[in-house]
Amino acid sequence: MRLYFLFLLMASATVLSPGPGVLMTLSNALRSGWRASLPGILGIATGATIVAALSATSLGILLASSALAFTVIKIFGACYLIWLGIKLWRTPGLALQDSPQREPLRKPGALFLQSLSLQFTNPKAIFFFLSVLPQFIDHDVPHVPQFVLLVLSYALLVVLIHSIYALCAQRARRWLKSERGGRTLNRVGGATFMAFGAVLATAKN
Repeated sequence: MRLYFLFLLMASATVLSPGPGVLMTLSNALRSGWRASLPGILGIATGATIVAALSATSLGILLASSALAFTVIKIFGACYLIWLGIKLWRTPGLALQDSPQREPLRKPGALFLQSLSLQFTNPKAIFFFLSVLPQFIDHDVPHVPQFVLLVLSYALLVVLIHSIYALCAQRARRWLKSERGGRTLNRVGGATFMAFGAVLATAKN
């Protein structure tokens, strides 16, 4: 996989961008601290892995049998990234649920399951695995080892980045909740997605 580093950059931008999973991690960390938010982070990573596995059920057949289908997926993926970038750029600051004092979270198992199920309705993860990840599969070598590496890399990035979000949440509480801070975060993410969309649209198979 010649473009593995580019995949890591795109996956990192996807995980970093504000979305349901990020909001859940931030809210949990603001309420009860980063340690208590870890089961939810693991649930988000596990849910992403399951979504990836489901999306790959017919992916190998599609990639091996139709160059046209691969090109269509490539264009769709580029358009999705650009659309997501524009949407993030225009989105106002993050709306976080916060309280002045720490509150107890639900049991770790319940939090894990809630976060896991969140990924099944998270369009960001679904579209990423359906339209972006296929661009990094090499047709000339077996698909399964590549797919496992990419998905596990994505899951590891989820755990790492969300843990950093949780650790920084309380220190950056005022900035994250401010209009300026939320807008800055969204615009950085939006510009990154639009740039990656342009790269993906012009990349050669």
